[in-house]
Amino acid sequence: MALDSGEWERAIFLLGEEMERRGVAPSHLVVCGGAALSVRGVVARVTRDVDVLAMRGEVDGEIFCAYPLPEEIRKAVADVAVELGLPLNWLNSATSMLIGSLEDLPKEIWQDLEERSYGSCLRISYVGRLGQIFLKFRALICRVEDRDAADLKALSPDVATCRKAIDWVRRTGFIDGVGEKRIGEILTELGHE
Repeated sequence: MALDSGEWERAIFLLGEEMERRGVAPSHLVVCGGAALSVRGVVARVTRDVDVLAMRGEVDGEIFCAYPLPEEIRKAVADVAVELGLPLNWLNSATSMLIGSLEDLPKEIWQDLEERSYGSCLRISYVGRLGQIFLKFRALICRVEDRDAADLKALSPDVATCRKAIDWVRRTGFIDGVGEKRIGEILTELGHE
C-alpha cells in the first residue's frame, strides 16, 4: 500500500494527537526518504512508509539511533494505522537500524533539517536536499529501485556533490564490485558521464 503526501501527513498529525492523548513524553524524530522529499517539495510521489532515520534529544539535540522506536510511540503508530486503515509499519525506524552507525554518516545529512511540530508531543526534522543526495546514492549502490533513481534525478546533484557522496559510500564499506559498476550507471543516468 502506498501513501500520498496528504495521507501520511494526516497520519503524522493524528500520531501527534494520539501521543498527546496517551501522555507520551515529547519526541523528536529525524525522517528521510520519500516523506522528507515530499515535505521539501522535491517530489510529489507516493511512499510506502515514513522512514525514521534517527531520534534527537529534546534538550541538547543529540542524535541517536531510533531503532527500535520507544514502545509508547509504536503503540500510537499502531492505533493510527488501525484508525486510518494503514499498514502497521506506516512509520518505522528500520532505516535507523540498517544505516549502521549514525556517527559514520556524513555531516551533510544533519545540515539543513526542516523541523515541523505535530502537537506538543511530536516534532519531526526532515532531512534536506544535500543529505538526501548522500542517502539516495547509498541506496542506489546497495539496491536497484526505480524510485531511488527518480528521487536522485529530482535532487539533481552536481558533479562535485556526486563525488562527495560516492567517496562517502566507498568509505562506508557497503560497496562491492557490482556497486562500483553501478556508480558509472548512476552518473550516466544523471548526465555526468
